[in-house]
Amino acid sequence: MHKSISTILSRRRVLAGVAVAPVAALPVTASASPEGVSPRIGKLFQEWRKVWAGYGDACDTDDISIMDDYCAASFAAFQALLQEPSVTLMDIAAKAHALRIQMDGCCLEERDIGPIYQDIDRLAIFPEEG
Repeated sequence: MHKSISTILSRRRVLAGVAVAPVAALPVTASASPEGVSPRIGKLFQEWRKVWAGYGDACDTDDISIMDDYCAASFAAFQALLQEPSVTLMDIAAKAHALRIQMDGCCLEERDIGPIYQDIDRLAIFPEEG
């Protein structure tokens, strides 16, 4: 049985915590992110950097530049998604949220959020299959 589109979108909004808006419909303006994407994506990028900074501090690493480079590479991996008209800000935010869960050092099994993580990850990779 197929879920209605409204049910799928409502579920996705709850998971991602953002409104569904096609990325292609957003104006591209200068932002804090190096890619010069929309302000909302720029804000997401800044949040992502904070997560990585916290992760680096928790690891007590001597070379924070490695974490900075890894952060930039992780964010850059999603730039292709921005070019897909079917991908929404919600999809990108969901993927970032999945990364945040992973990088917070949570034990997914102990906290019983493994299925949630997998679902968010699936939504971000295959947004049309909600």
